[in-house]
Amino acid sequence: GVTCDGCDMQPLKGLRFKCQCCPDYDLCADCFAKQGKLHGGACADHSFRCKPFDWKGMWSQCHTDACAPMKGAGRWNFAMEGMLFKGKGKGKCKGDWSGGASTTDESSADASGVCLGEHSEQQTCRPRKLLWILLQLRSGGALSSKAAASLIVHFLPGVITAMATDVGKIDRKVCKHYSTLQPVFADLQTLASSTPGLEKCEALLATAASDESASGGQVLLSMFLALNAMPFDAQIAFVEQCFAQQEERLGQLLDRMQTWVPVWSGLPLEHHGVTCDGC
Repeated sequence: GVTCDGCDMQPLKGLRFKCQCCPDYDLCADCFAKQGKLHGGACADHSFRCKPFDWKGMWSQCHTDACAPMKGAGRWNFAMEGMLFKGKGKGKCKGDWSGGASTTDESSADASGVCLGEHSEQQTCRPRKLLWILLQLRSGGALSSKAAASLIVHFLPGVITAMATDVGKIDRKVCKHYSTLQPVFADLQTLASSTPGLEKCEALLATAASDESASGGQVLLSMFLALNAMPFDAQIAFVEQCFAQQEERLGQLLDRMQTWVPVWSGLPLEHHGVTCDGC
């Protein structure tokens, strides 16, 4: 069984952060956000892997007689992979898909589950995938400022890498949606001005908020790079403030997204047999 090693939450619901350095250490989103204060900060510098959904538990249920309604979940998972992680290979992520659906061990579940394997974690760094996870968390009642902050901060290095590969594409998207993003840039400018470590971004954000021709992609990339250089606790605090500031706009965005992206009420947000080791 898995328990949050921070708060003893069981079953662990929502985002699960599994330590890659310790043999058995899991945290919920709230505990991950304060990992430096848990157990004397023993795992503060450790690497974690984010597991939003309990795919292993779902596969286990799929292969029991008591869960006949879950039959066909393999096709469900494949369809979702193709929709959200589509790329070269028509949405087939690297991994042993033939064995993933028929076994329930941790390694095979990681290889076949969304956002679990290394390849899938790289795919999750794209904005649409992160928004989709936020949408599923909201649908399951697991979305909070700490959950959003933990998700964004965890994937921030990957987001930066993805942005740096094509800043021009981000510029085009910012230009296309500038009327919507302009007040967001203005709000971020206000936050940056009062956040140690982001003061240099204030002028860039002010330019983006007043000049549609400014490189929005470069401004965002510069802000994310500065944010990534800040201490972990400061990163969490800043993203929490952003969430509180933009919660209404984010809700509207997720509402629009829900009209063309499916939300599965049965998505396994509870990691059965897993307890938070932080709370």
